[in-house]
Amino acid sequence: MEGLHGRQNDFMAFSSLSSVVEKAPPIVWIAPQASIAAACELMKAHHFLSLPIYDEVKRRILGLVDILDVCAYLCWGTMHFFSENTEAQSDRELKAKMSEVAIVEVLNAKPQHGRPSLVVKRHLEPVCSLLDQMAQGLHRALVRVWPETEEEEKEGSQRLEYYRMAAQIDVVRFLVDHRRNLNYHLITSNITALDMVGPAPAPAPVSTSSPPSTTQSAVRTLIYSVEEGRTALEAFRTLALSGVHAIGIIGVGSTGQGRLLYNLSASDLRGITPDTVHLLREPVEVYLERVQESAPTSRPRNLVTCTPDATLIEVMELVLRSRVHRVWVIDQQQRPLGLITLTDILSKFASFDYARAQAAATKTIVPLSLSSPH
Repeated sequence: MEGLHGRQNDFMAFSSLSSVVEKAPPIVWIAPQASIAAACELMKAHHFLSLPIYDEVKRRILGLVDILDVCAYLCWGTMHFFSENTEAQSDRELKAKMSEVAIVEVLNAKPQHGRPSLVVKRHLEPVCSLLDQMAQGLHRALVRVWPETEEEEKEGSQRLEYYRMAAQIDVVRFLVDHRRNLNYHLITSNITALDMVGPAPAPAPVSTSSPPSTTQSAVRTLIYSVEEGRTALEAFRTLALSGVHAIGIIGVGSTGQGRLLYNLSASDLRGITPDTVHLLREPVEVYLERVQESAPTSRPRNLVTCTPDATLIEVMELVLRSRVHRVWVIDQQQRPLGLITLTDILSKFASFDYARAQAAATKTIVPLSLSSPH
């Protein structure tokens, strides 16, 4: 199914972003010099995955920082803490990083290439303008809901009370709420028929001493996984280096071989504090259980899964009902076949099939073999 058709096309073009953010709450922001720990606590308190960094004096939005950025910053270069130092020394290193480093340093450490960290849209722009960007991987954007004053235009200042955040999940919710305007054949087709289950593009090289397992035979989003028993820091490091927002934790041994046991996402790092960084030394499954104990309503206790015969609208309703950003595709033995993300979902409604184009562009690339760690 390619692009938009007829009534659906008109609906996307004539619906404005104001209808996507009309119920969005005021933006919660963080100051540039606030600590990484403060940012994590704020994200946890509001169940956010990102925060605008806002200079209140200059009235300027410096950029967006999300929990994956924090994950990469904390995990990068910290493996030696646990291999070369004592437990007390490694804890001190990470505590200092969380308590003393300003969150703006995380923003400054982000690569300058690729998509901009901050995308601003106008509330009268069509939904399809943002949807097309999200179909290529953009996770969120600021939507200006009130026109600038002459003074603001002259000074280049930005008042956050005039903005709302639009995330991928908001666009998915908008589509589900207006399903009568969508292509019926598209939303009632199963994910296999929609080519969401099939060969994935070759993975980018991952430089790590313990390379993750990858799965090539599932949905378009390439999945990464680590075996149970690995430390939480190793798992988060795999997540950060792979450039993905979630990895699977796979069972080992005669009873658990190959079964998907847990989902680890960057959001699982939100509740970490300087006083609990020692939990990163625990096996990842223990870490996740402790996270759930401390914040039982922050994430579902059970994996959110579907089978390859699920329809697109069923998957969309599932992510909204479960309040998650991805659904694992599994077989009858609970083994992971793939991962459907919000980007995968939104790409089916975009004006261009970016996923198909990416797959075609990588057909001549020899897949990189990343063996499971021993």
